[in-house]
Order: sequence, then C-alpha cells, then structure tokens
Amino acid sequence: MNSIKVKIIGSMIILLTTIMLFGTLFVAAIEYLGISKSFHSRFKSYESYVYSLVDDGYYKNDSIKQDPYAKFKIQHLHPYYMFSLPWRSLDRAHLVENVVRINSDGFRNNPNNDVKYNQTAILLGGSTAFGHFSSSDETTIASVLSRTVKLNVVNRNAPSWNSHQELVALAKYFQKYSLSISFSLSNDISVACIDNIGWDDGLTYLDAPESFITLQQKVNDIRGGINSSIDFSSLKNLISSLFPETYHLLWLLKESLVQNKDSSETESNSWCSNIEPQDIALSYLRNQQAMNELSRAREAQHVVVLQPHISLIDKHAYDYSLRNSVYNLVMESDYCRHNICIDMRDTQNIVTLDAMYNGSNIETALFADRVHLTDNGVVKYTSIIAENLSSEFQY
Repeated sequence: MNSIKVKIIGSMIILLTTIMLFGTLFVAAIEYLGISKSFHSRFKSYESYVYSLVDDGYYKNDSIKQDPYAKFKIQHLHPYYMFSLPWRSLDRAHLVENVVRINSDGFRNNPNNDVKYNQTAILLGGSTAFGHFSSSDETTIASVLSRTVKLNVVNRNAPSWNSHQELVALAKYFQKYSLSISFSLSNDISVACIDNIGWDDGLTYLDAPESFITLQQKVNDIRGGINSSIDFSSLKNLISSLFPETYHLLWLLKESLVQNKDSSETESNSWCSNIEPQDIALSYLRNQQAMNELSRAREAQHVVVLQPHISLIDKHAYDYSLRNSVYNLVMESDYCRHNICIDMRDTQNIVTLDAMYNGSNIETALFADRVHLTDNGVVKYTSIIAENLSSEFQY
C-alpha cells in the first residue's frame, strides 16, 4: 500500500512540475514573441494605451523598448515619508536615466534650474507633479515652469503621495525658498476612499500614506519579526517584472470584466466606503493650512493647485460625482477664499474625453491615462499655473 501511495504522490509531483514548466514556457513565449502586447488594443480601456507610447516614438529614443516608468510604481521604504522614489544609490543605478534622473536628494532632477534665477519654488504632489509619463526631465511641470517663469523649481514629490506626505516633505526642506506649490488632491481622494476600508477598531485616518495598511500587515511590531504570511505582493512584483506585457494583459482582462458589471455596483458611495466628500476636503485643507503656515513662517507663500483628472469631466465615470464634490468643497472653503487656489478644471478651452491618449492621437492628447499628463498636457496646465503666478507674484 505504501508503495502505491509513493507512486501516486511521485506521479502527481512529476505532473505538476511538468504543467508548471510548460505553463512557464508558454507564458514566456507569448511574452517575448510580442503576442501578449498585440492583444492590448483589443480592450476598450485607455489604460492599455500608455504602453503604446514607446511604440509611438514618444520618448524619442529607439533604445527604449518598455515603459520607462514601470520601475516608479515601486514604493521604496523611506525614513521620512514612509515610501518614496528610489532614493538609495543602489536603487537609482537600475533606472532609465535618459528619461528620468533621480538626484542625490532622492527626487526628480530639474535641468532648467539656473543659478541666475533669484527665487526658488518647491513643487509638492504625487505622480502627476513628479511627471509620470513625461518624455524626459525637460518636459515635467517643474522644468516647464522654470523655463516659463524664470524661477528655480525644486521637485519634492513622488508617485502616490498625498497631502500628508507633501506636508512632511515641505517641513524637511531646510533651504531658502519663496514659494511652495501643492499640485494635488487626486491622491487624497483615492487613498481616503480605497484604503479606508482596511482600517480596523473603528479608526479612520483619511490622509494616511497609501499602502500603510499593507505595511502594517507585514510589520505590526517594529521590534518583532516580519509576519510569516505568504507575501503575494512580492510574488506579483516578480511575475510583473518577468512578464510585464502578459501581466498587463491579465490586468486589462480583469478591468474589462469589472466594467461589464452592473453600473450600480460601482457607484461612488460603494467605491468610497461611505466616506463623505466634506471629510476628505477637510482632511486635505488641514494639511494645506499647515503648509501655508509653515511657508509663511519662512517668509514664503503657499499656492494650492487642484490637479486635473479625466474623471472630473467624464460624467459616466463612477467617481465623477464624488471627485467634483470634493473639488467644489475645497474651492468654496474659507481657506481658498483667503489664499491662492488654482482650479485646473477652469481652462480657456473646454477639455473633453478626446484629450486622452487613445493610441493614435499622441500629437494632440493631453492625458496619457485618466490622471497623468502627456508633454502637451504639461505645457497646457503649467501655462495656467504660470499665468496665475505672474498675476500674483513678481519674479
């Protein structure tokens, strides 16, 4: 009997190993033969097109074969901000530096800063402020603003940051500056809505950094050990790094299935875990007020820029109503009545859904996806900031 069991177990192990081997070979084949990528355009999702920026020659470098921003989705543990860009030398060594250069401070370089400029601004914010999908360091908001207003603009921003992390970044900046600019709000809404469902004990920290709950689940006792549960996120990161196009294809398939569900399942209340718009606006404004007071104490001024987002104009988007409600509450607040707040929804020419990159309109698109700007978008929205700054300040 034992002999039969051993044979059965051995056969099962051989079978499973064979299946895994052939499965891996199959995935590798469709990945590296370009089959996965060829299916991306079949999904009616604008998120699928950002990978076509490389094929469109958007980055103006034939040596770039994959999305140069893929590595910037990694959240590197940081002693001040919980997570940030790849600030350590070892992590920066693996970046595509002809598109993004991270300086020794751990933030994106601004090549248009010049010693002849007399004043300095600090640009705070998340991935859009950072310039996710800008074709180079020359085409980020910081760089274009420097060139337009003749002002040094120092990046203190990183993908996924919210206003809490902006506040910390501004507090930890100890050099002289004249202006701080918070280009944000989108991440505050997303983090408050999505991460809030993970809090236990009835606690709610609306402006906690993204991924805090994930980190807490791994390390709840700092002086203890790492939780021994299977780290599926690390496994996902490994798979996505080995087979990026196939991984993205599976993501598109999942998104397509979700979008085909009854729209009632994706209403804003369900998406936002019943968090009220005024709660998000209040949390955001408290951080903005603290940044304002900090800059004033340093003889500088603070400007709030409510970043553009496609869901703000897409009336069919599940988050359209909630995002606009939060934006309205911020703009109508006492804070914005007494301080400078720039609403990026207000543009001279109406922005429509045609402004989003669809794989064939790179010459006119303003958005690479629902939130990140193309080089065209950076120029358009930075000009609005520049006009407001020129009317309020003398540089």
